[in-house]
Amino acid sequence: MKNQKLVSVFAILILFLSAVAVVSSIPSEKSLAELYRTGKIRLIPELTIDDKSFPEDVFFESPVDICFDDKNNLYACDYKANNIKVLDPSGKFMKTIGRKGQGPGEFEMPFQVAISKNRLVVWELSNRRISVLNPEGEFIKSVQIAINEGWPRKIRALPNGDFVIESAKTYYGNNEKPQECIIEIYSPDIKRKKTLSTQEVWENKYIFTPVRTNIPQPYTPRVYWDVSLTGWENLYRILRRLHHWNIRQRKRQAFFLQP
Repeated sequence: MKNQKLVSVFAILILFLSAVAVVSSIPSEKSLAELYRTGKIRLIPELTIDDKSFPEDVFFESPVDICFDDKNNLYACDYKANNIKVLDPSGKFMKTIGRKGQGPGEFEMPFQVAISKNRLVVWELSNRRISVLNPEGEFIKSVQIAINEGWPRKIRALPNGDFVIESAKTYYGNNEKPQECIIEIYSPDIKRKKTLSTQEVWENKYIFTPVRTNIPQPYTPRVYWDVSLTGWENLYRILRRLHHWNIRQRKRQAFFLQP
């Protein structure tokens, strides 16, 4: 059984940014914004995770996203297995959360996972909902996402317990209208609190006659962002500034958010 499972072994390389490598070519007095634009990154593998510690009937099928809690336990979102696999800081299997289904605490195509303090949130493609659980996997609530509200594509946790969610909104009734990339802050119970950024992005042009299809739009600007560990105010200003640059210059830019 284990030999068969080796085909689907999932190796996660936990990488960190080497501060020495990053700042070696940048004077210390330069701003964090300049570091992100011109700094060099050296990635060093720290940990490789496979299925050696897994039970015989458990293995990685299609992990698509991971997150860490405050104890450095790893939560792996397994799309095909319809569950969340929890591993300890050394990479050893602890348990699975959820199973295939539509009921409370069950998942259909889980695609994004994030954990912040006492809330674990999971975006499910098939059920079109965000499920909220505690870190032990006990169900708290679920929030349905209507198709006209957009499609959550990225979720990141903030230290204060909130979550940043990026959604892609498509106007299916108007194929001449671009999509919107919306970045918002939500409470731990997934209640919308604040919109950080909204930008029109031509990713696809949807055609409904004579057949239903979509035409990818090349050479269009994309929105890239993530949550850093320090410097919320500075990086929030960088986000806003890069957002405006992206609109004017039609270039790809990287956005960084920090609570």
